[in-house]
Amino acid sequence: WQIFTGGAWQTVQTGGTTYDLPANLQIGVYPYRIVYENCASTVCASAVSNTVNIHVLPFGDIVIAASVPSLCEGGNTTITASISGGSGCSLIWQHRAGTSGPFIDIPGAADINPFTTGSTLSVGDHQFRAYFGNCGISAECGNDTSNIITITVLVDPIFQTDLVGFIECIGQTQSLSVVPT
Repeated sequence: WQIFTGGAWQTVQTGGTTYDLPANLQIGVYPYRIVYENCASTVCASAVSNTVNIHVLPFGDIVIAASVPSLCEGGNTTITASISGGSGCSLIWQHRAGTSGPFIDIPGAADINPFTTGSTLSVGDHQFRAYFGNCGISAECGNDTSNIITITVLVDPIFQTDLVGFIECIGQTQSLSVVPT
């Protein structure tokens, strides 16, 4: 078994039909091959396999945060994903109304970062998260789901007023009042 490093092929194991890759490989691409030498005869040439590239990728990690965790009806917030690893992966956003139950992929929100919630969220708690999808070659390393954040949509305040116009003279004091609900 050989690995190509430093401009030359280096033997990493002699004999055996399998080779266990070392666990301490750093991020990068490692070309491997096997050379079979006929030890019983010097007449036949050695057989060399094709080269296989081993890609060592970082594990994916997603952390999300909202610009505004509480908002009024009709408002929106921007959610940003801080991403490391997950090379070549799609970023998929999910939502659920409330704080329990299944998360649902948000249509049209794939690979949008930052993501804006829009102004149609109903009053109450809404949770969001993101995950890696369609990772291609890095599927083993891109499998990550972010933290969950909760956005609270508050009822818009309503004011009942019974204001009546009046005239005020200099030096007099009148009061205006309102009752918020």
